[in-house]
Amino acid sequence: MLLFVLQEIPLLTLSEWFDEWFENYKVPYVKETSVFPKRSKFYNSFGKRLGDMRLVDITNIDVQNVITQMNKEGKTASAMREALGRMRECMESAKNNRLIPINPCFEINVPWENRQVKRKACHNSRNSIM
Repeated sequence: MLLFVLQEIPLLTLSEWFDEWFENYKVPYVKETSVFPKRSKFYNSFGKRLGDMRLVDITNIDVQNVITQMNKEGKTASAMREALGRMRECMESAKNNRLIPINPCFEINVPWENRQVKRKACHNSRNSIM
């Protein structure tokens, strides 16, 4: 049974599905001024790294690798979470439309904050400022 189902799945790429999903599920419901930024954020994160992959070939490790790369590039934690959220929504819709059997965007580790060391002013420097 599973083999039969998998043979019927279209060979859509992530970018092709994202365009279809975004036009049908997001564009009609977001402000017109939000469409370009939302689309650009996808293409500058998951789109440029996984966009040419077939939906059925994208795995959990592929998604994790994109987040890891974004972290190495110094992207903010909120930018990574936003990108992952949009990707998760897109892939969940692909699953609900029977294009993929599972959504690979779960159990992904995203840092809560970037790894920058915050320096605290020592007691003496605070007194010299006053």
